[in-house]
Amino acid sequence: MTRAEIHAGVCGLRTVVEARLVGEVCHVRIESECPGCRRLAEELVEVDPLREMSHSGLGPRALELARKHCRHSACPVGVGIVKAVEAEAGLALPADVTIRLSTETALPAGAMPSGAPGFSAGLAAEGAAGPALPPGAR
Repeated sequence: MTRAEIHAGVCGLRTVVEARLVGEVCHVRIESECPGCRRLAEELVEVDPLREMSHSGLGPRALELARKHCRHSACPVGVGIVKAVEAEAGLALPADVTIRLSTETALPAGAMPSGAPGFSAGLAAEGAAGPALPPGAR
């Protein structure tokens, strides 16, 4: 059994996902303080792990139901469900995922702190040809 504890952020609502592989199907149990995630839990009781790990075809059912039930598009619960299912099915290593946000005063366009590589210069180098690569890498 693989367990994911998801702390969604500023809403402060906690969700716990338990995934258990039985044959080729993964049974999912979700407990949440969030009303939307509780509705998601009512619909999502088992999934096909191979469907959950890919955006091709129908895409992950967990993300489809998160879109349907979670009010905030940046809610990490759908992705947390997918991560638990992948780990339980042996399709991914059980590693934590972290997003850290910070805010700063914006610099004027083109300005960079002293000593920092030029972000806007890097964008100009990428241009329409894609990211700038080391010489001989193309």
